[in-house]
Amino acid sequence: MQQEETPTQIRIWEVYASRAAYEAHLRTPHFKHYETTTQPMVKSLRLVDMTALDPRAMPAILRKLNG
Repeated sequence: MQQEETPTQIRIWEVYASRAAYEAHLRTPHFKHYETTTQPMVKSLRLVDMTALDPRAMPAILRKLNG
């Protein structure tokens, strides 16, 4: 996602069903390729665990994002 106030700042938002699903994703060939090819472009990397304020609303929010 691009920040409106600072368009040169990009944030990647990914949602996984579980920690195990996230860790499995990190081991996939396509992620390893992404990680090595984008490393020179990444100024900082900080993963932040989040908790939904209303977990029941998440399916509707994600449907809206998918258009």
